[in-house]
Amino acid sequence: LDWMPDDARKTLFDESRFQGSDLNYSGGTGGYEEADYNHEEKKEVVCSGKTEKSLHDLDFLFLYSHQWKKFGWGGYSFIFDMFRRGRLGPKKDNVSICSFVYGSHHSEFSDSCMKTPLWLARATGFTGKRNPHETAEEIASNTI
Repeated sequence: LDWMPDDARKTLFDESRFQGSDLNYSGGTGGYEEADYNHEEKKEVVCSGKTEKSLHDLDFLFLYSHQWKKFGWGGYSFIFDMFRRGRLGPKKDNVSICSFVYGSHHSEFSDSCMKTPLWLARATGFTGKRNPHETAEEIASNTI
């Protein structure tokens, strides 16, 4: 999730979401772009009326590849920690999910693995141990 703008990451990984956790999010791989960024000041600008808006007002589906889960890429440990503790998404009627597709590589979330001969994709590490058609079905069944 390093590709997200600072204000979106600061909202998604708000420190209040990690109270009671062993984890502490500090901006991802390269940190935040603006070290002196005043998140509280930005919240006031984004708020409309008396209700503060947050990414966590929405339900989430974070579906990772096994490869990204294994290497901890894409903020998996932080997202899963929030999910496990019921801190991902809204506080009421939360149906947020954090999961992964067993035996898959990140490239399998595209159709390119299904177009590449399986012997070549496996030899080059382009795909995981499973057939990319199977992982595509699992991805589709989790997102539709």
